[in-house]
Amino acid sequence: MFKVSEPRSTRQQWQLAFISEFTMDIQHVAGRSNVVADCLSRAIIDTVHMGIDYAQMAVDQVSDPGIQAYRTAIISLQLADIKFDDTSLLCDVSAGQRRPIVPEGW
Repeated sequence: MFKVSEPRSTRQQWQLAFISEFTMDIQHVAGRSNVVADCLSRAIIDTVHMGIDYAQMAVDQVSDPGIQAYRTAIISLQLADIKFDDTSLLCDVSAGQRRPIVPEGW
């Protein structure tokens, strides 16, 4: 006499299965526990000095015509000669950090 139906129709079951594929669990991972976000959010304090021959880079900057063109060009970069170790390199300081202008051969 009484027909017992499924609690959900076939269509509803398909739709719930489809939606469950996109449902995810979002959790907050605090500070130092989230290594990638913690590393990416920190400002670089100083430049890395490993394996870079600044004296040779300075010599190559002087001989590179492209870098010499930067000195006279009207551009948005703020260029300054910055002392690295015992030599002076042409660097961009517009972003608040010293970024050497790298010669094309490098």
